[in-house]
Amino acid sequence: MPHIGISLAEEQHFQENRRLGSLLLTIGWILIGINGLAVMLMFQSIREGSKFWLVSGGVVGIIGLAFIAIGTFKRRQV
Repeated sequence: MPHIGISLAEEQHFQENRRLGSLLLTIGWILIGINGLAVMLMFQSIREGSKFWLVSGGVVGIIGLAFIAIGTFKRRQV
């Protein structure tokens, strides 16, 4: 990597932040994707009166969105 006026330790720290951000983004999008697939199966349960799938789908969706937000923040933190 070309020298941009920062020490090697700082450069490695930035690379670790980008790597961690990418990992969190990937995990977040995977959670959102799996949750989207599970939503197709939730409707029958909801019609039968079960709130379990509704609550668990909401929790997984919120966790996925949180991972995406944190990952985006970490990747842009330079």
